[in-house]
Amino acid sequence: LSPSLVNRSDVRRRPSAVKKHEILADMERKSERPTKIDQLEIHPRILAILLKMKLKSVRELLDVSPIALRHASLTGPEVERLLLETSKKWWSPNLDLFTVARSRAAPTIRLTFGCPLLDKLFRGGIVVDHLTEFAGAAGTAKTQTCLFLALRAQLPVLSGGLGGEVLYLCTETVPIRRLRQMTDEMVRNLTAAKSEVTPSMDRIFIENLVTLDEVEHFLSGRVHDLLTRLPIKLVIVDSMASVFRYQEEEKVNSMERSARLQRMTVILRRLQAKYNVALICTNQATTMIDDAASSDTLGDGVDRTAPALGLSWSNFVTTRVMLHKTRMEDPDTGLAVVKRRMKVVFAPHLPQTQVKFEVGMGGLRGVGKVEVSF
Repeated sequence: LSPSLVNRSDVRRRPSAVKKHEILADMERKSERPTKIDQLEIHPRILAILLKMKLKSVRELLDVSPIALRHASLTGPEVERLLLETSKKWWSPNLDLFTVARSRAAPTIRLTFGCPLLDKLFRGGIVVDHLTEFAGAAGTAKTQTCLFLALRAQLPVLSGGLGGEVLYLCTETVPIRRLRQMTDEMVRNLTAAKSEVTPSMDRIFIENLVTLDEVEHFLSGRVHDLLTRLPIKLVIVDSMASVFRYQEEEKVNSMERSARLQRMTVILRRLQAKYNVALICTNQATTMIDDAASSDTLGDGVDRTAPALGLSWSNFVTTRVMLHKTRMEDPDTGLAVVKRRMKVVFAPHLPQTQVKFEVGMGGLRGVGKVEVSF
């Protein structure tokens, strides 16, 4: 038919051609349910937080992620109750969008740092089904990062954790005193924020494995029993390079060492897929320094650190993060100051960015802003 012969008023657009916001706007006009934030029957403190976030309509509230609401000082139960009640009032008592969304295929779960700046670096946190590596020279806070994430993983998913326990495979000295200090400080902060769930050292199962034979024996046997019986959601290996460098001292054949490294990595990835756990590993780094250098540069600002274990290991890593530490003199006090930064080297979902961070009593905290790295 010629376009001139078609009565355009009778032509209906297909539902797929109608934009989502047009449907919602039409429902707003036809519905008597509350459409503005200040029309909701919620606690004044929660209302003040939402208004401070510059949320004006119910639609804007339902579009905000639970993690963003948690960062705005709402507790996990408050976030869940707020979204649940709001979705009921917005649509229908018989149609709970929040429950429907949770019953669908689960979105990508991420382990957050609880710091907006560090979470921004990882675009929401560490992806559970990735093998995430933290590499760096000695003293760059690799172990402290793992201890901090081991405590964060125990928090509920709505609070940015994984809602489970942690298996910590340590191939070096276990810093129990530092873990206790970090736990006490985090519990103190969460209690002050009226959180109903706090981390505990009792939910971190530490296995001290020194040699590669011990690691292989554990991964081929007892680990299956632990992952089956216990609600473990995070497995940490600290560190991968330690046991293989021990083999170098024993003058083990390099081809045999490479084959055992690949076999061990395959076992870890299979465990991750079978039991749906997050996997974090630390790796040492080789560094070229001289008298004028800091811990990771030669004084000219050029980064000269490289992760150990070579290309065969790198092919298994999904997300690689380098940790750096630089010592410099404070011009005002003349005292030595340590500057730390966290840099994304490669990841399928992240650009090459970096951020400065500090290590405090309760863990890690980002400083400044996320910057593009080259």
